[in-house]
Amino acid sequence: MNTQTLSTWTRENPLAAGALALAVGVIAGLIAPRTEAEDRAFGPMRDALFERAGEAALELSQSVTDEVREAAKQALAIDRSAAPRFWASASQAS
Repeated sequence: MNTQTLSTWTRENPLAAGALALAVGVIAGLIAPRTEAEDRAFGPMRDALFERAGEAALELSQSVTDEVREAAKQALAIDRSAAPRFWASASQAS
């Protein structure tokens, strides 16, 4: 997917783009090492919270992946449909 297609997809699907950004942030937070401050503040709740956040992130990432896959298929279909017109115009120009 090129930059222009990604930009168009983001503009046309702002909720999916935001969900993707959120999922990336949650995943980054889940793989970061825990701190003493977190352990003191959250104690046993932390593990339950992270487990639920991990499940939600997994569901969200799957949903966003499906959206991105569909957008990529549509973008490829557009690019493929444009190819014959491009080659026809290129052969007429030469």
